[in-house]
Amino acid sequence: MKIAKVRLSWLASISDDVVRQNLSIVINSGAPTNVELVPSAEEFILDIPEKSQVNVSLTASDTVNTSKAATLDFEVPDLAIPAAPVGLFFEILEVNDAPEV
Repeated sequence: MKIAKVRLSWLASISDDVVRQNLSIVINSGAPTNVELVPSAEEFILDIPEKSQVNVSLTASDTVNTSKAATLDFEVPDLAIPAAPVGLFFEILEVNDAPEV
């Protein structure tokens, strides 16, 4: 069996009041691994066995509220074949009030 070293990466929240991020990782429907991260964290590296289904959830929290989760589901494939391209994502650049109509 082969093991993949996987980098999870994201753009941290643009909100100034975030005090922590919470990362939850589930591999092959097992028990979740929960990691509390600093507000500025933008990556996490871990080892995942080949042919694994992975579910990732990431939230940002201030002292009272927690954001809606950013989620990612992916499979670590059979590592005997070439790896597919990765890293396709979107980002919110700003948050503004909509113009009144």
